[in-house]
Amino acid sequence: MFRKILAVASLSLLLAACGEEDKKDVKTETAPTVSQTDTVKAEAEAAAKAKMEAAEKAKAEEDARLKLEAEEKARAEMEAAKKMAEDKAAAAAKMADDAAAKVAEEATEASKVVEDTAVKAADEVTKVLKATEDAATKKAEEAGNAVEELLKKAE
Repeated sequence: MFRKILAVASLSLLLAACGEEDKKDVKTETAPTVSQTDTVKAEAEAAAKAKMEAAEKAKAEEDARLKLEAEEKARAEMEAAKKMAEDKAAAAAKMADDAAAKVAEEATEASKVVEDTAVKAADEVTKVLKATEDAATKKAEEAGNAVEELLKKAE
């Protein structure tokens, strides 16, 4: 029985010694694995962080590009509206000038008509005065002749 106890104790010590050795081996083997895991994890985190920063930068660049495009579009629309307003103003000014020229032309024509009418009226008045003068002269001559005849008869 003593032999059995001794065998069990020896076996236990042997197992304990092997277990210690295995633990040391496990620790030495796991230490590099943990270091590698930490390194890989750190690299993965750095890569994820770089990827996130790149995505944020790309988003910021896209936002800036979209903003510039919107500003350019707004600027182009404003320039087009300004040009259209200038064109409309020029067209309105031309229409006003044309209307003023037409009114001036019509006023000149009306002035000529009034002048021609005044000249015709003056000619008519002159004719009427001449006719009246001729008629008065004729009546005066007739009256003078009648007076002479009366004087001759009275003599």
